[in-house]
Amino acid sequence: MKLNSRQKKLIWLLSGFLLILFLSWSMSVKKTWNSYNELKEITASLDNMDISELMVRDLEQQLAQTKLIQSGGTDSVSSKLIFKKITDVIDRTGKIRVIQFPEVHRYPVNNYQLETMKIELEGDFPDLLRLIYHLEKEHSIGEMASAGFKLVKDLKLNREYLRLTVFIQNLQKQPNL
Repeated sequence: MKLNSRQKKLIWLLSGFLLILFLSWSMSVKKTWNSYNELKEITASLDNMDISELMVRDLEQQLAQTKLIQSGGTDSVSSKLIFKKITDVIDRTGKIRVIQFPEVHRYPVNNYQLETMKIELEGDFPDLLRLIYHLEKEHSIGEMASAGFKLVKDLKLNREYLRLTVFIQNLQKQPNL
């Protein structure tokens, strides 16, 4: 089958048209379409940022209200009593050092007040385990909510210490105002 000159010109014209169409798509339309999609993503993220800023402001306000409601005191009568009981337990268990005690946080929940005390202790692992055992048995101090061990290195003395962080919680009925 032989092609005449008109058919060859038509084929060249169609292939040139398709080539120009493809080049115009890849050089202008595709870039415009991608830029449009990126613009939509950026505006969506800006809208989310506005929402995030509002959420941050709301959370800051809630935190400020919580700080007004929440009170912290380290020299209350109950914390002194608990400190005395814990030092008695420490005397029975072994060679343990009190690093930090008590950091008492009070938070109202309905008609009750939740007291959380953070205690940090240092010592040998068996002594700290005995202390945890005695704290679990001693309910007059409060319920042990959490206990965590951490290995702390003193760079000055080049020595490692085992540190125990214990959280003790009490739930008390709030007095009627």
